[in-house]
Amino acid sequence: MTSASLLGACGFVLGFDDFDKIGGPRPGDTTTSTSSQGGSGGEGGGTTTAGGDGGMGGSGGGLGGAGGIGGQGGLGGMGGDGGMGGVGGVAPECDRDGDGVLSLACGGLDCDDDGDGHLVPYCPGFVGDDCDDADERVYGGATVWHVIPRLSGGFDYNCDGLENREFPTVDCSSACSGTSNNVFLTPLNCGQSGPFGRCIYDAANMTCTPQVTDNNRLLRCR
Repeated sequence: MTSASLLGACGFVLGFDDFDKIGGPRPGDTTTSTSSQGGSGGEGGGTTTAGGDGGMGGSGGGLGGAGGIGGQGGLGGMGGDGGMGGVGGVAPECDRDGDGVLSLACGGLDCDDDGDGHLVPYCPGFVGDDCDDADERVYGGATVWHVIPRLSGGFDYNCDGLENREFPTVDCSSACSGTSNNVFLTPLNCGQSGPFGRCIYDAANMTCTPQVTDNNRLLRCR
């Protein structure tokens, strides 16, 4: 017999050709297994492209229309008639005493317009001695001393044509002819102030020495 045969359990004769070869280890084989690590996973898909910028919003609404031209205002009412002006008064410089009669200087007949009791020199039919009928402090024979000039200027208050000084002034710094009492010790004009007192003369030495009794006395005139 060329091929081995076996007697089966049912009495059939089985040959080796009737058996299928079954894979797997055989008794006595040593099994060696090597585990291979799995490969890296493939790279993901391509980079996602960012979305594009949104479009710009539309412009706002259009400009408002121009306002309409205002209507023309009505005509203003006519003003009332002005009242009649009062009768003009007499200028004060022409009637200083307020008696209603103008001074001679203003074409009137008042020879004493300042009311000082003294008539102006050019008063018709009278001899007057008032050289300034606009200033009641000024008249012939006035005796009051003043440190303020007249309204028209100057210090001739008594109408004598001069500016009379209450006390004389002397220069006591130079040689003098004698002792002077109640004098201003420095040159002054009317209305000014300065040292007042005595200027004492020393006959032996022929010198003058000032003696001040008031450092700031006013020089009055008329």
